[in-house]
Amino acid sequence: MKKKHMAARLLRSKAFMGILAPLVAVVMAFVVGGLIILIFITSYSLSDGSLDSLEKKGIPADILSRLQPITGKDFNNRELFEKALISAIGETDYAQFGTIISQQAFSL
Repeated sequence: MKKKHMAARLLRSKAFMGILAPLVAVVMAFVVGGLIILIFITSYSLSDGSLDSLEKKGIPADILSRLQPITGKDFNNRELFEKALISAIGETDYAQFGTIISQQAFSL
């Protein structure tokens, strides 16, 4: 009971609220800023270096050769990249390797 009373008194304190409000605002700004970056400022692109990394991760050579038509192209969002990727390697191979390839192509 004493803790509950102390918490209520603390929340009514102007000094405490003067410290808490800016802290909450800063945290919210970082969260919203992070979401904006993830939603609006991302791109997908495969480079020769990306293909080398994918080879080291065990992606078969025939899949890597089928990625050549989309290598060097920038895609503004995941949907566009996934459509191009499926077109390049097919749905079956996309189901198996799509996540690894997308992670390699993702950049902020």
